[in-house]
Amino acid sequence: MHRHLDLIIGDGQRERALTEPSRPLKEIDATFDEQVPKRNLNNAHDSYVYDKQRMEHWLRHHQEKYGVKITVIRPLLQMVGPNTEDGRFAWFWLRVTDGGPIWLPGTARHKAGPCQLSFSGDVAKAIHGAMNHAAKDYAVYNTGQPELWTYEEYIGMLAAEAGRHTEVYYAPAETLNTWAGGFYRISLPYPVAFDVSKTEQELGVKPTPMKEWVRETATWMTNHYRGMSPRWYETRENEIQWSSLNMTARG
Repeated sequence: MHRHLDLIIGDGQRERALTEPSRPLKEIDATFDEQVPKRNLNNAHDSYVYDKQRMEHWLRHHQEKYGVKITVIRPLLQMVGPNTEDGRFAWFWLRVTDGGPIWLPGTARHKAGPCQLSFSGDVAKAIHGAMNHAAKDYAVYNTGQPELWTYEEYIGMLAAEAGRHTEVYYAPAETLNTWAGGFYRISLPYPVAFDVSKTEQELGVKPTPMKEWVRETATWMTNHYRGMSPRWYETRENEIQWSSLNMTARG
């Protein structure tokens, strides 16, 4: 779960986040003042994150040259909400509604691996707020929910909306990859907490309570999702049978 974290906040901030979980990271903890170091990029997602970092560095250092005011909105750490069928919400929703168990890597068991997401409606409000706010030469805003939940609590919210009870199991990530035949596709953001208070204080955007946006997104999924067969659901039948392979992994 730590693999892409250094691409987002830098090595020093990464270590601070993992050793001081009680102090959420603020916008100033990732300023990209220095030249962005070259990275070993293993896949398309690495390139996507790295290019975002390089772009923010470029904007920061060219703002004065071009005489424009720059505002950066950082959704944390994954954006979810209605009107999208990507796996960030649907990964969990489809598994909750099919009635089978959900397998999580052991690193997601406790609060040290918080579930901090960003509701798309709040991101839209932050953009609107920034457009109507007296612009600074360069401003950065973290946007996301202030609540920190474990993934079991998150799954419990989805299950309540679906009228289901979902069993949660844990196993080492390496074990899950082996059982999945190479790579266990799961949508988990990074296990650090971010401070989102600046967005509310300066832009006047009050975050939507997590239970409310979970309900709104679940309602949209129920009414509009028509069940394609995404890659991250292809091994679902096998997942349901994994509990017989190692019952000691149960949460």
